[in-house]
Amino acid sequence: HIPGVSISQAIEDCLNVNVPNAVVRCGEVLQTANGVKVGQVGDDVNNLIGAPNQDTWGGLGQYRDGTTGDLKDTSRSLVTVAVWDDCKDEITSGKQDFTIVGFAQVFMDAIRSGGPGGKHIDAHLVSVASCSKGVGSGTGTGPSATPVRLVQTPTP
Repeated sequence: HIPGVSISQAIEDCLNVNVPNAVVRCGEVLQTANGVKVGQVGDDVNNLIGAPNQDTWGGLGQYRDGTTGDLKDTSRSLVTVAVWDDCKDEITSGKQDFTIVGFAQVFMDAIRSGGPGGKHIDAHLVSVASCSKGVGSGTGTGPSATPVRLVQTPTP
């Protein structure tokens, strides 16, 4: 969460690359937006990815257009998200600051109901890039040195 910017506005700004609020940088400190945002985030993400006609995953660089059915190599469902070091900045209850240590590119399939918390986002991890040495606490040396924890909710 970017201080002074609502979650809805931040997601909407991602649709317009000319909006300064849509840009976060390595080493920048952001703040958690705690609490359940019933309906709000789901609607905003659906707008971001073009639901209900969002593209579908066909593999890396192979995205099926949700309207025309054509195969293409980019998609509005392909988004970049900030990564923080959960070992260094563990997120608990209450508003907290955290530092951006890298970025992950994910293909967001859809918002689904069910599981813990009521809703979740189905996505494919496409790539990960860490910030320059010294920003995070990772010990690796390559472009994938940022640790990413993948979470899968249990099937009911």
